[in-house]
Amino acid sequence: MKLPLPKRLLRYITELTTADFEQIECAPFCDVFSFNFFHRALTYRVICLRDRQEYMITYGYSPVEDEKLKAGHGEWVKIQHKNVMCICATVKDPSTDNIFYVYDQPYVSLEQLWSVFCEKKYPVPEIFFARLTADLCEALKHISFNGLHYAHFGLDNIFIAHDRLVLENALMRKSSKFVTDSIKKDDANEKNMLKDIVNVLKLLLKNDKKFPPSKTIQTLINGVENQSCFDGVFQIVNSSMDVESGFSFVKLIQSLQT
Repeated sequence: MKLPLPKRLLRYITELTTADFEQIECAPFCDVFSFNFFHRALTYRVICLRDRQEYMITYGYSPVEDEKLKAGHGEWVKIQHKNVMCICATVKDPSTDNIFYVYDQPYVSLEQLWSVFCEKKYPVPEIFFARLTADLCEALKHISFNGLHYAHFGLDNIFIAHDRLVLENALMRKSSKFVTDSIKKDDANEKNMLKDIVNVLKLLLKNDKKFPPSKTIQTLINGVENQSCFDGVFQIVNSSMDVESGFSFVKLIQSLQT
């Protein structure tokens, strides 16, 4: 599923340069709970002078980089999915010809969101785990379908932005490989990515020691652990609960801010 570019950027997409952005701050940024997050080098929170909206901009590559690396970057730039931190625009620095990538500014990491949630001593929400599982599977399935692979990830690679759970784009990760012909789509890659989802779910439960997981959540985790493909996980999630039942990450954040 491809998402259209934001309307506010669409008409500027072919002419944007770094001169069209004004820096607000360097990473790490301050999240919605006033904690530092997004500890990335050469990453900035900016305001676009064209539409006066805030974005996040990161360094991509220099003109002297290897052509294979540039091609690998190009494959990740094409990834457009509601559960992946997608690139809104590619901009060039006129003085150096260095390439930068523009993203929507995330609100908070899953790691920090869950930390605040646990401090509030709320019961573990079953629908939260279902949405998390479904959204991560959607993101990874799309990545895999496009012939790419997403290496091991954790709570600090998952974010909330515009009421969506989004997986960090691989272009932001130091350990990512961008050679387009180095990764081939196969069942082993899919199974490895599912293992990472299971690890994330277990880590959340490990961090919340006040409330034991419900039978539904434990069944969900056990079911995902025994699957070898994304479609099998979707069947488990859909049979266990209604993931479209009006759950909102933004409303959850708002409830934790009171």
